[in-house]
Order: sequence, then C-alpha cells, then structure tokens
Amino acid sequence: MSRVGGTPGYVAPEIWMPFPAIDKSGFRSKVWEKYDKGGLEEIWDNCEIDEKDREKAKTMVSVALWCVQYLAEARPSMRNVVKILEGGAEAATPPNPFQHLVSSANEHACIGSGSNSTTDYDEDATVMTPQS
Repeated sequence: MSRVGGTPGYVAPEIWMPFPAIDKSGFRSKVWEKYDKGGLEEIWDNCEIDEKDREKAKTMVSVALWCVQYLAEARPSMRNVVKILEGGAEAATPPNPFQHLVSSANEHACIGSGSNSTTDYDEDATVMTPQS
C-alpha cells in the first residue's frame, strides 16, 4: 500500500492490525477482556468515572469495540455510531475484535466450528446487531 487516505487522526484497523507491535501495551485487548468478562468496574474505578456516568462509558466502550472490528464490513456506519452515542439506539454486544490474533491452533478450531461472525448493518436500523 503506497497511500493511506481517510479521516486525519484515524487509522482504520486493517492498516495497523497486521502490525500488532503498535499496541505494545495490549491496551485494546485488555479492554476487550474486561468487557467480555463483565469486569469494566475496575476500569471505571481506576479512571475515577462517577457512578452516574458508567452506563454512558460502557456504551462508549461497546461502540469503540465495534469500530475496531478487523473486517471493514463488520464495522458500523458513522450514522449508527452517532445515533447510539446520542442515545437514539443501543449497541448490541460486539464480537471479539481480536479474534484474528488467536493462535493458529485456536483459529483452526474456530473455523471448523461452523460459526458465522459476520455482522449485518442496516443504515436505517437503530441497533448494531451481529448476524447469526
């Protein structure tokens, strides 16, 4: 790739994901693990997020995890992102955006399971929902 275009200050996941060393701290995957296991309370406490703001913070984390999905077609449109952040819709639970980084042994097991993790987004829909 000789040129990268798009929004200044934003780099699409397919640009940086092939180079996992960029996230040396593992911050993104740590947030996913906390989110997936229902352990965001620790993050809220460490960041001193008030109780009244925690639901909004959880929504923001959920939307962020949708936005860093490895496959571009799995990411929401900006229209849906804005709708959710403004409170006009709810975000479904995102799939693991780091599934592609699992070991090849786990990857083969996932491929053989017959599961489909694609996501269907309707521009006029009010909720981001995974397709089953």
